Amino acid sequence: MKFFYGWIVVAVAFVSLLISLGIRFTYSIFFIPLTNEFGWDRASTSSIFSISLLLFAVVGPLLGNLMDRLGARIVFVAGSAILGIGLMLSGTAQSLWQMVVYYSIIASLGLAALSLGMHGVVLSRWFIRRRGLAIGLAFAGTGIGTFIFSPLVEQLIANYGWRGTYFALGAIVLVLLVPINALWARSHPKEMNQLPDGESLLIESTQHAPTKPTHNARTVLRDARLWLLLIVTLLALTAARMIVVHAVAHMVDVGFTTLFAATVFGAVGLVQAPATVTWGWISDRTGRVWSFALGSICVVAAIAILLYLETDTNPVFAWLFALAFGLGDSSRTSLINALTADLYEGPDFGTINGYNITALGLGGALGPWLGGYIFDATGHYTIAFWFALIATIIATFGVMILGRRMSR
Repeated sequence: MKFFYGWIVVAVAFVSLLISLGIRFTYSIFFIPLTNEFGWDRASTSSIFSISLLLFAVVGPLLGNLMDRLGARIVFVAGSAILGIGLMLSGTAQSLWQMVVYYSIIASLGLAALSLGMHGVVLSRWFIRRRGLAIGLAFAGTGIGTFIFSPLVEQLIANYGWRGTYFALGAIVLVLLVPINALWARSHPKEMNQLPDGESLLIESTQHAPTKPTHNARTVLRDARLWLLLIVTLLALTAARMIVVHAVAHMVDVGFTTLFAATVFGAVGLVQAPATVTWGWISDRTGRVWSFALGSICVVAAIAILLYLETDTNPVFAWLFALAFGLGDSSRTSLINALTADLYEGPDFGTINGYNITALGLGGALGPWLGGYIFDATGHYTIAFWFALIATIIATFGVMILGRRMSR
């Protein structure tokens, strides 16, 4: 039996996400050094991350269309090169506007090309029956990347400053991600004369008939399910990215050391890696809806623990936060991507998923900025974290409604 190349695609996505998103989610560790050096308020420092995710909202459909037209290799190689250059330039920034240009625009354009949504498009073409598992395995790279890069970045900043650290991270991207994607990234099983899930070889006289009707990138905009999905994505990511950016700062504010807070946040990634795979495996068997709901329970528990840290700084609760948030956050983008593919797989899926990348970007931009704005206005994160908790609950009810509409 011929080896199914889809597992190589999973491995390439795993490494790409480990490095690119492992780096992205260390922004919370850069947060305090940037604030201290430039004297920015927290809303301004948060805006760098927020604008970078707002860029996702702008370029999501365009990148999805480029994926449909040009393929994974070109998009991922170009994205890797742009990300590496943008990170190096970020280390030279002397003002807020320069940081916005170098990190929020240039580096983030590369991050958008390498995003979970873009990899989700490719993986959904290689896998159907085992789609949740494949996406879970690949997206587990995000958690391992967070676990590796969080303490690494904290130590690099302590020894070489945040500028030298950004240069080092850019070099890692250029040396590793550019060649890996140039050599092994593939868009579709047809490129390797295979079918999704490796079921059989393609032969000219046989066509793989779709099991579901395909959806046009324009007509899908009249589908109420799409708009409900976009609202769910917006709310879920607003909450999750608020926590990602502000959790370390909050733990430092309540009395923990920066090293301890960074280590705890790194442990989130350690939990995320196996949890992402597990959520994918479970969702293939029990459905995306209930898997997402269980993940939401974990996110709510994590936010509740952060709120409790304001009155009790026992380190045990910080570690419980890492466990709960690692479990919960790992269910967000992986299951949303799988759910989107279940609904809209077809020739235009890259463009359609681009609409969801827009919602991911808007939520990811709103959450960090809103958390910083509320902190600057009140001097604490209490209101911000309550907002995140409520947004998570509303998103979960949205997924349940979507699940009912899918079953009709």
